[in-house]
Amino acid sequence: MLWILHCTSFLFKLCTTCDWDVKNGKEDFCSKVDLNSWFVLAVRNLYSERRSSSCVPPFQRVNGEYKIAHVYRLLACTIQKNFSTTLTAIIFCKERNEYSSLAGVSREFNLSAWTMIAVIRDPLERFVSGFADKCLRRKEWEGYPQRCCGCKTNLTCFMEKLYDKMMLGTFEDYVGDFDAEHFFPQSWRCEFNFHLSQYHILKFDTFKAAEFIRDLAATLKKQNVPESFIAYIVEESVLCGHLNHTTRGTVEQEETRRSILSSRYLMDLLIKMFYYDFVLFGFPLPIENVSSICPQL
Repeated sequence: MLWILHCTSFLFKLCTTCDWDVKNGKEDFCSKVDLNSWFVLAVRNLYSERRSSSCVPPFQRVNGEYKIAHVYRLLACTIQKNFSTTLTAIIFCKERNEYSSLAGVSREFNLSAWTMIAVIRDPLERFVSGFADKCLRRKEWEGYPQRCCGCKTNLTCFMEKLYDKMMLGTFEDYVGDFDAEHFFPQSWRCEFNFHLSQYHILKFDTFKAAEFIRDLAATLKKQNVPESFIAYIVEESVLCGHLNHTTRGTVEQEETRRSILSSRYLMDLLIKMFYYDFVLFGFPLPIENVSSICPQL
């Protein structure tokens, strides 16, 4: 069993490098992997059995992205689909002052005197927004077949394979890939396993954007960010509609949300993947009696 898990983890890590290799003009190794081989099918069956009885645990370790504005003693851990593009553009210098770990920042700055922020989103809305944007609207899989778990626009296929990939990621630190970056649990990010209490958590809701921006502005003011700069952030973020690729209220988003909410099977999968995101960050669970979904609770 341990041998299978080890080899499976290696295979997934090998395949998750494909996006990077393709971007750099290298051969796509994963296109040559036989997804119907006995080994892959055996692993898929193994995790299909686990799918019926396990919730994805919290506090696993995936690659982090940290932006700093050292003048204001401010650090932000950015999480994809959580206002991350806008946060980077309006507060921090893109591709500058970036780190992959808190230890890296700590080697240069004394973080005990800093404010650390993380933007968290309702797990259902984050998933819906991500699938609608990446798999339905942008169709990332057209250029990179491994994205969207190779399922194209098939929501059930994507959720099943994403769950399996998450369960694989619980055995050791996960290197990550496109799908991991955009869909893995938020509790796995930002080194929350050791530093959750040190963060100021901001909840991002696309349907209550003004409230979120007010909270963000108050945090920036506390760090002595100039009023003129804060006013600019409010104007650009609220009045101009955030990001061009926002999926708030789109047909694709409504379709995805409706498909999940109308299917007990898909809803159970969603809870299995993101139960601890709901609980740790104080979001209401979309259904009751989750003990029947996650017997280990």
